Amino acid sequence: MLDNENLGVTTLIPVLCLPAFGVGLIEDITKKVSPRIRLFIIAVGGLCSLYFLNIQINSVGIWGLDFLLSFTIFSLIFSVFAITGLANAYNIIDGFNGLASMVG
Repeated sequence: MLDNENLGVTTLIPVLCLPAFGVGLIEDITKKVSPRIRLFIIAVGGLCSLYFLNIQINSVGIWGLDFLLSFTIFSLIFSVFAITGLANAYNIIDGFNGLASMVG
């Protein structure tokens, strides 16, 4: 059973994904969106997701990195980097004959 908090999160996630989806769709249609703009929009969307969903990466199982991730600023930077990198990695892979469906 869904309570109000979970219902809010399930409606918030698609809204937070709209900027990345929108810039990707515009780029696919027009081919006129620079990679810097796409990276920036996805990074801002990732940062908004971290803020509104109150989530971040705190541990990856690597001793030195886990120590750095215990500090909020490093955790936020790493989380935004991971979100942006993953989204763009799938975009690059998908450019190779729709390969992303098999990787995902």
